[in-house]
Amino acid sequence: MDENFLQSPMPFINRLRAWIYGPNPPKLFVKIGYGINSFIALIFVGWHLLGFSAVFFRKFVFAKKQIAVDEIIQSNAKKLGYTFEELIRYLQIHHLISAGLWILILWVLVLFWRGNKRIYLYLLFLLLAYFIQGIYFFGWRFITHELTLFDWLMFVVFCTLLLSSGIIQMFFIKSNDNPEENII
Repeated sequence: MDENFLQSPMPFINRLRAWIYGPNPPKLFVKIGYGINSFIALIFVGWHLLGFSAVFFRKFVFAKKQIAVDEIIQSNAKKLGYTFEELIRYLQIHHLISAGLWILILWVLVLFWRGNKRIYLYLLFLLLAYFIQGIYFFGWRFITHELTLFDWLMFVVFCTLLLSSGIIQMFFIKSNDNPEENII
């Protein structure tokens, strides 16, 4: 580590950024697709971390905000056929696994930025794992009732932007060899 790190961490941050994103910037449409998709993935990471913390700190939430999280979980446990303790455990595991999967999706988006051709396979696997673990913990009801219209809209926007920019990148742009062509 450089002795000037404590004075200014910017050289370290710039080297880390160059290591993560690579030396050549992508085309503008890839940057836009990456930015929007990263924002969507961050929304899902935040949503699952908030969900985990709401379940984990449910007694604190009740003490501060008088929101009866235990009663809400108890009524949903009956609907899903679980005991209260089982549903608490499943909710915590589900939210942690889901946040981890969305963090991995953020890393795969970095590969998208760098122009890796296998990202669609990785994303398909990660999104499939996301849905399968939700179905495993909560049954088919997870897909049909628990995912909101906002969730589905974000999935559609996420997949549409990723696929469209990938198709443009693979079929209509020749190569990234000339950095002066990276304007569009």
